Amino acid sequence: MIIRLFLAAFVCLILGSAALAGGRGGHNVTWEPNILGGGWVCFKTAIAGCSQGFNATCDGIADDTAAYNSFLTVFSGLTAKLYIPAGSNCKITWNATSGPAVNNSGIGSMPIKNLTVWGYGASWNADFIAQSMTNDVAKINTANIGDSIVTAVNIGDLANFAVGRWVLVAGVETQHGGFPPNFQVYELRQITAKSSATVTLSAPLANQYLSTWPSNVNNDGSLNNDGPAAIWLLDTTWDSTTVIFGMTFVPSDQLSLSGRNIQLYDCFMSLTANNAPSVNQTFWAFFSNMGDSEVDKDIEFAYYYRSTFRLLQLQSPAPNQLILDSSNIMNGFNGTAKNLTFRNSVIKSAVPPTLLTGTLSFGHGVTISADGTSIDGAVAAVRALDKTTVGTFAAGTFTITNISSANVQNALGLFVPGQKYYFSNLGGGTCVPQTTFTVTGLRQDATNTYIDTDIGSSLPNPLCGGLSYTAYSPYSAATITQKFSGPADLTQFSAP
Repeated sequence: MIIRLFLAAFVCLILGSAALAGGRGGHNVTWEPNILGGGWVCFKTAIAGCSQGFNATCDGIADDTAAYNSFLTVFSGLTAKLYIPAGSNCKITWNATSGPAVNNSGIGSMPIKNLTVWGYGASWNADFIAQSMTNDVAKINTANIGDSIVTAVNIGDLANFAVGRWVLVAGVETQHGGFPPNFQVYELRQITAKSSATVTLSAPLANQYLSTWPSNVNNDGSLNNDGPAAIWLLDTTWDSTTVIFGMTFVPSDQLSLSGRNIQLYDCFMSLTANNAPSVNQTFWAFFSNMGDSEVDKDIEFAYYYRSTFRLLQLQSPAPNQLILDSSNIMNGFNGTAKNLTFRNSVIKSAVPPTLLTGTLSFGHGVTISADGTSIDGAVAAVRALDKTTVGTFAAGTFTITNISSANVQNALGLFVPGQKYYFSNLGGGTCVPQTTFTVTGLRQDATNTYIDTDIGSSLPNPLCGGLSYTAYSPYSAATITQKFSGPADLTQFSAP
């Protein structure tokens, strides 16, 4: 309900605001002192309408890092509106520790709480918020839907968890070795109270989190924190709202779009590097050219309206909800979100297929909904897992030794509790008779990882092209609906 209200409010703002009327998205691109309520500062020399200037050069040659750091220091923890005039080419020195970022002065620092940037006709070579999740993690006892208090397994793990900080409640890690971890089940919450062993969350949990879920084991077979129910502490730089109007981004490396709430209006992403929303509570892009975009991990909600992409890729079971509205993808849509809605959009590719359904690399999709969308062609992403890597089978359970770390990692990248799979060949082709099963649980002890299923006491042996099956494959999503869309038929990729 909250997301729907936000969505309605933002669409009304974009379509109806008097301050944004005329231009590419139907709105003004010329800055004036009273736009968006006034109260601006200038990144370059102060002009009329700016209360302060930070004397950046922004000529594409000089280093503007000092001006940028000064701006962040003055407005740390506050609200700021920054004007960067057309023709500016701002250059911030890359530093892997502290940025560069529109709203980040370094790991553990205080960001500008609410930042608005007006940058029509200007370019910027930097990230938004470079840091998102910390390495502070506390495993928790099993927590159920509706719980708002979680209990740490080890009290000492809560040392750095303080009231007011944000956490990612998460479990079922699908990508060994990535950071932030790549969870199938997650949600963002703020800490509102804390005792020696518990933290109280800002809203009840929408999902169940099991302490018995397996760790995505290290390469030596040892167990880590990634997988069982846990809360992960987010960096202080993450807790901010950043709103960007009209900026052109020309990063030399992947443009990281991390932060609690990011809103882009009329922005342009150059093809010098791709851009990647990651660990967002909400991410919005209106009337923007997103270039090559990888929608990354642990995102609760992402919405694109009247935006264009050269390429859109999703390798992970994220976002929890992705909406693509009245937008165009010109060179392929590779992988679909955990829950994807596209409507009134055009999906094309110079080289077929236009759309690869299902998560591209990790986890499992839940829903796909297409409404009024042109999709030239679609195939399911092939993620067949060799049956010889899934260990032994008895009484409905696959057992993999933890010392076979690659096999555990691959299995946990594919198998998700509650989702359906089918017996296949290594190319993802179905067998005769079509044979499906549901993963009913994941668990682990010090020696083995267990994949529980509803298969029964013994494995069937369906034939693929006259030969015994060789793999297990996921369906693209548990549920796929389609109306006034095509000509590609997406429903064929849904679980039965």
